[in-house]
Amino acid sequence: MTRSKLMMCLLFIILCTSLNAWGGPLKLFVPEFRIAGSGAPDEMKATLASLFASRIEGDAVQVVDSAQVADATAAGSYSAIGKIFSIDLLVRDKVGKNIARAYEQGESADDVIPAVGRLAQKIGKELAKIPSLEPATVSVVKPSAPVTAEIKSSSVIRPIAPVVVPPPQSEIIRPDPVKKLAESGMIGQRLDGAMVAMAQGKTLPGDERELFLALEREIRLYRQAKTLTLLAAVSDFRASEKILGIDSADLDGDGDLELYVTLVRGENLTSQVWSVANGNLVKVATDLPYFFRRVSVGNGKSKILAQGMGSDTDFQAEIGEVVKKGNTFEVRPFRKFTSPISIYTIGWIDAGDGKLFSVSYSEDGYLVLKDDKNEELWRSSDRFGGSEEFFSREDQQNVRVTGELYRKAYLDQRIIATANGELIVPRNEGIWTTGTGRSFSKNSIYAFAWNGAVLDERWHTRESRHYLADYFYDELRKELVLLEVIKKDGIIQKGASAISIKKVD
Repeated sequence: MTRSKLMMCLLFIILCTSLNAWGGPLKLFVPEFRIAGSGAPDEMKATLASLFASRIEGDAVQVVDSAQVADATAAGSYSAIGKIFSIDLLVRDKVGKNIARAYEQGESADDVIPAVGRLAQKIGKELAKIPSLEPATVSVVKPSAPVTAEIKSSSVIRPIAPVVVPPPQSEIIRPDPVKKLAESGMIGQRLDGAMVAMAQGKTLPGDERELFLALEREIRLYRQAKTLTLLAAVSDFRASEKILGIDSADLDGDGDLELYVTLVRGENLTSQVWSVANGNLVKVATDLPYFFRRVSVGNGKSKILAQGMGSDTDFQAEIGEVVKKGNTFEVRPFRKFTSPISIYTIGWIDAGDGKLFSVSYSEDGYLVLKDDKNEELWRSSDRFGGSEEFFSREDQQNVRVTGELYRKAYLDQRIIATANGELIVPRNEGIWTTGTGRSFSKNSIYAFAWNGAVLDERWHTRESRHYLADYFYDELRKELVLLEVIKKDGIIQKGASAISIKKVD
C-alpha cells in the first residue's frame, strides 16, 4: 500500500469514528471531577461525578464505569473563589472531539446540587442535538451470472448484510455441563414511577399471582398474568415519609398475607403492617420502630426479622424475629452480634452436618462467607448486591469534610437461600461511592452452592441493561421475578419500571 493510500485510510477511519455511531443510548463515562480552590475536600471529586452521572442518565444516555466501553467521556471541573463557584463540563468522544460543553455557577454550597442538575440538563440537550449516523448508501453492481466465491478476511469494505434477529435465548447461563434451557421475558407493560420495592403476594390459579409494589410514598397491589392489573393502591403518606422496603409473610398461618412496610419519617422509623381485605389494602399496625426484612435463615426457611435504629449507629446489634398473635405483633430475640450488622446484608445457608454459615455483603460490596464460629471462609473477587435505596442521618461529625449535614445510609439487595441449597444473589453494576450518591445501570442474578471449600457458581442470568430495584424467587414455580427501573426519576422527567420473569429449570 502506498503512503498516500495509507493516509487516506487513516483519515477515513478517524472520520467514521468521530461520527455518532452508537445507534442507541450514548455510553458515557464520568470520571472524578477536578477540584480547584476553596479547600474543598478530596471526597468532593467523586461526589460531583456521582451527582452528575445520576442526573444525566436516561433514555438517551447510559452511564458506564469504564472509559474502554464508553462512547464518550465527561470531564468535569469545580473551581471556587471565596463563596462563588463554577462547575464546567466538557464531553469528548473516543477520538477526542468535543461534542458537548456547558457550565453552571453559584454563590454558596447550597447551590452546588441544583447547579449540577442544571448542568446535566444543558449537556443532555447538547447531546440530543447530535444527529444519528445514517446508513451509507452503497451501489451494488449485480453480476450477469451467478458467482460462487469463498469469502475471506480482507480490508475491503462491503455493504452491511440485513440484520437477522436470532431466536430468543435462555436467560439462565450455566457453566458447562449443567447448562439448561429456560424461558423468560419482560411483561410488556410500563409502570409509572421508579419503583423502590416489591413483595410476593398470593399464588393464584394458572400462571397468575399477586404482586405488592411500592414507590417512595405509595403501595400498589397488582394481579400478574400476561399483563399487570392494578387491584388497589394507597398513597396517603406524608411528604416527610419514605418507604424503604416491603416484605410479605403469613406469620400466623391463617391463609392471609401481611405486608411489612419499612417506613422512615425524617430520621425516625415509623414502620407499618398492612393486609388485604375485600380487595382493599388495610392498615393493621403503625408507628413500629423497626426495619423489616424477610431473611433466609437456613434449612430453606425464611423469617421476617426486625431491627432497630441505633442512636449512634444505623442499625442496632440485636436482631429480632417478628411474631404475630391475633391482631398484635411481637418482636422476639433472634440473634445478637458483637458489632451492628444490617438485616439487609445477611442471610444463612445450610453447610451440612447441621451447621449454618452466614453470607453477607461487606461494606464495599463483596460477598463474604463465614462459618458458625464467625471465621471468614471465602470472599468473592467481584462485587455483588448494590442498591440505590437509602435513608438519611444527620452527620455533624463529618459535615466539615463532606459539606453535607446529612449522609446517606444505603440498604442492600436480598440474599436468598433456596430449599435445594442454592444461594441467590443479585449484582447491580455502575457507579459505587461511599459518599453521597450511587448510580447503577445494569444487573444480573447469580446462584452459588457451597461445595465444602468455596461458593461454587451454578448459574447466572443474562445481563439486563437496567437497574434492579428488588426481586424475589418463587420456589414453587421456579421463577425469578425482577423489579427493574427502566427510566430513573430526573429533575423534570418521571421514572418508569417494569417486571421481568425468568424461569429457572
